[in-house]
Amino acid sequence: RGTYVKFEPSEANKDNIIGVVLCHIANSFDVGILTSIEKYASQQGYSIIFKNTYDDIVLEEKHIEDLVSAGVKGMIIQPVHGEFYNEKLIKLHLRKFPVILVDRHLYGFPIPAVATNNIAAIEDAVMHLFENGHENIAFICFDPTNTSTIDDRINGFKSAFLKNKKLITPSNILSTIKSPGNNRSEVWEEDLNRIKRYLEENPQITAIIASEYTVAKLVLQAISEMEKKIPDDYSFIMFDEADSIIDYKITHIRQNQEELGRMALEILLKKINDEIT
Repeated sequence: RGTYVKFEPSEANKDNIIGVVLCHIANSFDVGILTSIEKYASQQGYSIIFKNTYDDIVLEEKHIEDLVSAGVKGMIIQPVHGEFYNEKLIKLHLRKFPVILVDRHLYGFPIPAVATNNIAAIEDAVMHLFENGHENIAFICFDPTNTSTIDDRINGFKSAFLKNKKLITPSNILSTIKSPGNNRSEVWEEDLNRIKRYLEENPQITAIIASEYTVAKLVLQAISEMEKKIPDDYSFIMFDEADSIIDYKITHIRQNQEELGRMALEILLKKINDEIT
């Protein structure tokens, strides 16, 4: 398991190879980051070896080992979601091996990371819904434990309510989705039922924000199975682009994948060249 892609180096740069480890190349967000990294790496005389973890920490550990064995000069890694940090990744950092995180950071470890300002992004999304008359807004996500992007988005969601002096209760957040990082069909069905039950038990909800691509797919399927429609029954906002999962336009928070990839590569090359520690 795990996707492996190697962009073959020319004779001139065969020793200048970096590893890129992302969580799920099936979504447009990760594709955009990978494309950007490869584009700017090529301009700097580097080739890349790419590996896909499917949000599986075991695969992530194996890919890191394989890339070290392949002799890469450094790595750009999007850490998997999960309760535990990857020991191999922590050891890379402690050995001062050049590594940059993209999209997520690890609490307690000063590994350089390039990511969207998730707090500001979701505050803007909630403000947009407030301005359109919504007061009962749901944020649906998976367990944020040790996943900085989701933790930041939850904090930004709460902050938007507080800044606008709006009431927020535990019923505004559903954070028990399991499917991201789990490919089993029974888990998907459990999540669908969980979302439908949540919406049925909270009929006051008029707008929904989905934390990321997989959660958005689940929410849209749940709404359809409930014979509800967007935007007639719910307003809906999702992180990342929606073009690859639905055939109509919805509001989404577009992240600048090209800039994230460019900045991650720029910082990595500075570490490789000992320009920063």
